[in-house]
Amino acid sequence: MDARHTAAAAPALQALSRPEHLLVWALRVIAIGHEDCPVLVQTFDRTCGPLGLQALAAYHLVVCVIGMTGRRRLKVHVPGCPCVSADEQAIVAVVSAAPDSLDGDEAALRAGLRTLIEQEPAEALVIAAQAVGRILQAQGLDLPHAAGQRLRRRATVH
Repeated sequence: MDARHTAAAAPALQALSRPEHLLVWALRVIAIGHEDCPVLVQTFDRTCGPLGLQALAAYHLVVCVIGMTGRRRLKVHVPGCPCVSADEQAIVAVVSAAPDSLDGDEAALRAGLRTLIEQEPAEALVIAAQAVGRILQAQGLDLPHAAGQRLRRRATVH
């Protein structure tokens, strides 16, 4: 596969839905160590209402656990980059699968997490992903479903 084909297959940030864009941007901010950024906190508050801080804390847990327990480094672009990496898509996909697992069938969510972290996901990780998905869904921000991909251990920034 040549570079033009690979670049064409990757979605642009502007093509993502509002909640997907939020999660990719938050992932990037967390990956560069600015999870305490006031704009990030304000954006989650504005988007998720009174549960904004809980949604951000739960997403921070999801991102950090996946980043630290994966077998390879995450490929994460810098905030503002118009590209979306496969790793960024995969983390959004895990959160996308979370609301369906609230009806009692956690198999798809657990399988997606297992693929990302190469081990049985801890209960706290499952609950955190479900919390983010539930809060976004409660605000009318439904995430489309997508297949996850394996992630790296630590983030590298593009």
